[in-house]
Amino acid sequence: MTVFVRTSNELLHTYTDRLRLAFRAEQASLFLPFADEPAHKLVHRGTGEPVPEMRDESAATVLSHQVKERALTPSSALKSVCPRSALIVIPSTPVNADFDSGDEKRRREADNGDAPPAGILGLRYESPSSRDEAFGEGSDAGYVAMESSLQVTALAGELLRQSMLVSTALEDPVSGLPGRALFQVQLRRNVEAARAQGRATALLLVSPDGFGGVNEQLGRETGDRIIAEIATRLKAVLRSDDIIAKYGGAIFTLLITPSSARSLTTVGNKLRNTLGALPFLDGSVPLDFSVGAATLEPSPRAGIEPAMLLQRADQALGVARQAGGSRFELWSEELETTNVLRADPLNGIFTGNMSKDYRNMALLSQTMNAVASARDVQELLVRVVRPLAEVAKADCVAVCTRDDDGGVVVTHGVSRENGEPGQVCFAETTDLAHEASTLVAEAMHSGRVVDAGVVEGTLAGGAQMHSYAVPLTAREESLACLYLDGRADRLAVDAADAGFLQALASQLAVAFDRSRLAEQQFAWQEAESQRLRGQLDELREAVQQTKLIYRSDAMKRLLETASRVAATDATVLVTGESGTGKELVARAVHRLSPRRHKAPIIVDCASVPSTLIESELFGHERGAYTGAERRKIGRLVEADGGTVILDEIGELPLEIQSKLLRFVQEKEVVPVGGSRVRKVDARVVAATNRELADEVENGRFRADLYYRLNVVHLRVPRLSERPDDILYLAHHFLQKFSVQYQKGILRRLSAEAEHVLQAHSWPGNVRELQNRVMQAVILSTGVEIGVETLGIVPEKGGPSPSAPHKAADPRAPVAIAAPPSRDSALSSAKNGDTVARDTASWQVLRDALSEAVETALEASSPPALGTWLVNELVIEANDGAGDVMRRAADRIGMPEATFRRRLKKARENRDLGGPPPPHWERIRSVLASLLSMDSSSGEDLVKRARTMLLEDVRRRLPRDVAVGSALMGVTEPTFRRWTRDLS
Repeated sequence: MTVFVRTSNELLHTYTDRLRLAFRAEQASLFLPFADEPAHKLVHRGTGEPVPEMRDESAATVLSHQVKERALTPSSALKSVCPRSALIVIPSTPVNADFDSGDEKRRREADNGDAPPAGILGLRYESPSSRDEAFGEGSDAGYVAMESSLQVTALAGELLRQSMLVSTALEDPVSGLPGRALFQVQLRRNVEAARAQGRATALLLVSPDGFGGVNEQLGRETGDRIIAEIATRLKAVLRSDDIIAKYGGAIFTLLITPSSARSLTTVGNKLRNTLGALPFLDGSVPLDFSVGAATLEPSPRAGIEPAMLLQRADQALGVARQAGGSRFELWSEELETTNVLRADPLNGIFTGNMSKDYRNMALLSQTMNAVASARDVQELLVRVVRPLAEVAKADCVAVCTRDDDGGVVVTHGVSRENGEPGQVCFAETTDLAHEASTLVAEAMHSGRVVDAGVVEGTLAGGAQMHSYAVPLTAREESLACLYLDGRADRLAVDAADAGFLQALASQLAVAFDRSRLAEQQFAWQEAESQRLRGQLDELREAVQQTKLIYRSDAMKRLLETASRVAATDATVLVTGESGTGKELVARAVHRLSPRRHKAPIIVDCASVPSTLIESELFGHERGAYTGAERRKIGRLVEADGGTVILDEIGELPLEIQSKLLRFVQEKEVVPVGGSRVRKVDARVVAATNRELADEVENGRFRADLYYRLNVVHLRVPRLSERPDDILYLAHHFLQKFSVQYQKGILRRLSAEAEHVLQAHSWPGNVRELQNRVMQAVILSTGVEIGVETLGIVPEKGGPSPSAPHKAADPRAPVAIAAPPSRDSALSSAKNGDTVARDTASWQVLRDALSEAVETALEASSPPALGTWLVNELVIEANDGAGDVMRRAADRIGMPEATFRRRLKKARENRDLGGPPPPHWERIRSVLASLLSMDSSSGEDLVKRARTMLLEDVRRRLPRDVAVGSALMGVTEPTFRRWTRDLS
């Protein structure tokens, strides 16, 4: 195997061997104090034991200090304790060298012996006589006689030092192989040599499949160790004349001389099988490999450049990966029409030419920023087309699309015009010549880059012109085309430039595709909104607002009954065990009723002391009892025009029940200490976990009140009576708490855990299930939730963990990933996982905002939730980006200038102080989780979150503009405009 640039270790070993042979020694030791790497400090070459003074690095360091302290020079005596050895000081400056008059300091240091030695050479001989033969009789005379040889040694040492520095800089630090820059140089040399010698050459790209998951799951340091192991295996299996380098990432490149296509295929498959035969990291990480290859035949072909050979191998590797990986693919003409994923999208950008690379990267970066921030495609093209024309020195650059008749239309273009001497002027162009339009049409039809080549005499004065068309392709469809033309002596588009233009075109295609999808989405939304306006499902909306999660038939029937009774003013009694969700059902009745415009008044009868419950319900007059310093209207009066929910009504004392009976019958209230009767229009929904019929029989509840309350009875079934809801609720709570406690939302339940959940009797009902899942999320350290973290002991008589269990319904709101297979265990989460994670997080935010709005409506002065939400998003984005404004603005999806202005305002508002709204800590954690997801969609997250809040406010307050604008923190005209935009 040949590594075309000698590594620093090889240089050092070769240098030491040459010195050993020059001084006719059996063993040579070289110590270099200047070396940075431990492996470069001390090298032993030859046979036998080293010189005692240089047996290890520690001893050699001591010897080096002695040389410097005693100001020894090469001509000074340097004795070894072994008579069969010799110690030689290699000076940092050649002995008797001519010094430049401007370098007096260096000369004085050398004369005085202050300069540290460049190195120390230790030589060991078979006998003292062989040493004397090499140095002559008399040690001192021998050293003086060696003066001229030491000059050569010192010069060679300096060359060694410089070569090692260059070699270390150009080596890949992980694999120790030459990197991309050296490979680009060697590739061109190899192709030129192959053509000159009339032989074939082949380029292979070798890459492990799914290696990105290794770094993501095991860490970059572990990934680097595997890269080093791959490099070691490659070196072991290649031939001596093969050339190997690390091209970038986890891609290795090989240059070999094949005897035939069949032999190349054999080599590629053998290479792939050998690399993947044994797992890496002591057998813990199995990897499969894909290999792509391209050949250059002995007969020269026009247009086949080294960069094109690399692109063909890259295309072949892409085909191998798309076919499932673990295969060898040889490039052929048929692959030209294959739409493949590039193995290395930077192939056409990094060319080895520093000025061109910098130019390409700057222009590509500018294009990507424009794609992210431009308001529309037209603005994007204005910001990209002219810089491209200037950089490429083109006469015309245009981006074209097709009209309805299939003709070519210039969306935006510029053409060169004559200006002042030394200046280049460009003017907007709106049309292309017939030949250019034909070229564009061909490129868009074929989906391939079309190069018209150099055409003689097509410009003024008979100059040559070069034309080029690059299709902008997305989803296997040509959406537009990038066209360039110009003088052939200026617009020289080679294979490397072609690769760059394709990368640039892919970024522009993203913008065109996004614009097209936005138009389609807008049209679909318009049609869908028209359809949904006439088919609004009030029950589903109310359930979403109250967060009732279910899929069982029992709960469906219950909610259907609730929806029918909600339209009336009938009193409703909701019963059920603790933790079944009685309050949520009561809230659903209110949300479905005509009284839903006003927030419900909820009284927890069990939590109010018996001495205060009367005042809490009916209010009191000032001075009614000790401590009643001011008048209080009571919760029943507060519910006037709305609904009062009496939770745990079975806990009321008997004396209060009699007074409540009058309210239920007559809707009249008399406050404590008062005599004036007040009429109250409030609907009563009562809830209890007791069997009131039994309480009546035992004399603990008034029979007349019971019959007045039990007009419509809604019994909420136990969780054990609706097993279909168990896993459905568990998955919902799992994702909710994963986001809330910043555990990441890709959690899943193990099969055994799902079993235990279904087998458990759930005496605490939904509340117990919620707490079990919350505990599991908090205590979990991995992706999978097991039985141990749930803290549930399987009950006797329940199904065994190995028994069949009911799978989660695919309609569940959160997709639960199956355990990864061997092939996918190391694959990182891609598009589907990202979309599921994003959707789940936004749903959690919607629930949290709905809960905050509901609580805010119960306050006497609603907080400005909209202002808090915007400020929180901006501040969280800035903190997550480490105060880097551009990165924070990109993350939140708004222009940098707008972000700076909003951040300043948000900080000013925060400095004003004041407590945050209710539930705000939960909302803050969800926002942080959303912003931690790397999204390049460019969507304005502030607008999306604010719209989500606005939708909830409008649903609750369809006609109350004053309260709605207060909740959003804007003026009433602005609130009206926003609500109109929602329609």
